[in-house]
Amino acid sequence: MKKLTTAVAVLAVVAAQFALGSGPAALASAAAAAAAQDTVIIVEMHLTGETTAEGTFTATGALNDSGSATETFTINPPKVAGTKILVGKHGNITLSFEGDLAPVAGTPNIRVQGHWEITSGDGAYANISGQGAVDTMLNTQTGVLHAEYVGSVQGGAQVAGMPRTGGSDASVLGQLLLACMLAMASGITLRATGRRSRSL
Repeated sequence: MKKLTTAVAVLAVVAAQFALGSGPAALASAAAAAAAQDTVIIVEMHLTGETTAEGTFTATGALNDSGSATETFTINPPKVAGTKILVGKHGNITLSFEGDLAPVAGTPNIRVQGHWEITSGDGAYANISGQGAVDTMLNTQTGVLHAEYVGSVQGGAQVAGMPRTGGSDASVLGQLLLACMLAMASGITLRATGRRSRSL
C-alpha cells in the first residue's frame, strides 16, 4: 500500500506540472516558440510624399495579425532603403529594408528586391526578431505599391500563431493525469476500507 501511495504522490506532482505548463509538453512548446518560424507579410500602400508611404498590412504564418503600416525611405540609385512600422492588433513591429531598384520594361512600374529585418517590437512582439526577402512593385503613375515580405520570425511570447507555454495540450494531459491519480487513490481507499471491515 505504501508503494501505491508513493506512486499516487508522484502522479500528483507530474499532473500539477503539466496543468501549470511546466511539463515536457509545455517545455517542447516553449522550444518551438523560440525556434524560427515562417511568415509572410503583405503590405498595400500608397505614396504620401517623396519619401513616405502609408497603408495596411496582413501577416500570416507565425505572425497572424493585420493593421496599419507607415514607411519612410531614401533613394540612392540603384539602392533604396527605409523603415516600415506595422501597427497590429497584438503590438507594433518596426522593420528595416534595403533593395535594388529596377524598372519593369513597358510599364510604369519599378520593382525593388532586397532584404528585410525586424529591428524592434512592443506588446506581444517585444522580444521578436526576424528577417527575410522583400519584393516590392511600385506604380510610378498612381503611387500605389504592393510589397511581400517573406521570411521567418522567432521570439515574442504572445506572437499570434506561435505555440505558447502552458497551452491547451498541457492542460488536457494534466487533467488526464489528475483523473488517473484520483482513480488510483480511490482504489487504495476502497482496499484499505475492505481490510478494516474484515478485521472487525
